[in-house]
Amino acid sequence: MLADEPGFVDALRTTARLFRRALVRPFSTLVATLAVSAALVGLVVLKQAQFAPRVLLRAVEMDRDPNQAPRLKRQLKAYVEGAVFTTKPLSALIEKYHLYPGLYRKNPRAALDSFREDIDVDVYQNFFLEERTEHDPPRTARVAIRYRSMDRELAPLVTRDLAKLLVDHEAQYRREQSLKAAQAADHALEIAERDLADRRVQLASTRERVGTSDDHRAEVELIGLVGSLPVLEGRVNDAARAKAQFDLGAAVEQHRLGLVFEEVDRGGIPASEGLDRAELMALGAAFFAGALPLVALAVGAFAPRRNSIQQGAA
Repeated sequence: MLADEPGFVDALRTTARLFRRALVRPFSTLVATLAVSAALVGLVVLKQAQFAPRVLLRAVEMDRDPNQAPRLKRQLKAYVEGAVFTTKPLSALIEKYHLYPGLYRKNPRAALDSFREDIDVDVYQNFFLEERTEHDPPRTARVAIRYRSMDRELAPLVTRDLAKLLVDHEAQYRREQSLKAAQAADHALEIAERDLADRRVQLASTRERVGTSDDHRAEVELIGLVGSLPVLEGRVNDAARAKAQFDLGAAVEQHRLGLVFEEVDRGGIPASEGLDRAELMALGAAFFAGALPLVALAVGAFAPRRNSIQQGAA
């Protein structure tokens, strides 16, 4: 019957009795409350343990003939991960920031693999996938780089260095390619000028033969040599123009103007993201205050009664 069911007053009496039983065991109650609070704080820390700031770069090529400029790799994500983030520069970053110290001492290769797993590269709005003529507008692409770390201060530093690694690598690559192209154009001009000079010498010699003899073959040869001069002169002019353009391109790349990386997002971590030590301590105190009465009830409920202890002793 309903009259036999325990009421509100009985519930209060039971709760008070459990609290009294917990009070006589303060050490157990405090230890259990601390354990519960620490576990709750640990869950919060694990939930927000890793920071992953993002550095966002916008790659913009210069408005020049794409056939006379080094080309950015079309598969940009694979290029960054495979050709830029290679063993040597990543090892330098590991040593610079003392990443994975224990693992790096025992197995550098495993540390490098762990480093790569903590790096994310995302490429989108990549218009370099499309071919471009000299009449088309310059192409652009966006590259987002992240590095995951439990260290709030370390994560953005490493991420920015990874972004700088990409920018410096591409600038160096473009300088080398543009210098090779300029050298090749210079060599082509030298060959064209030498061919023209040789042909003029041959032409002068043939004219002398025609003037001093009745050699009809020399006259035919002279006509052919005279007709070939405009072709060779055109080759020299074309080679000179190409050399000037490639020399200009080399100067442009020397000043890092051929492909510009604009920093859209520097990779900062908002102050609201993550908790510092003081905030964690305050959170732990709040958890302790909230868990204390519940733990006290549990301790009181599961603690052996005094009568049971006395009977066991008897």
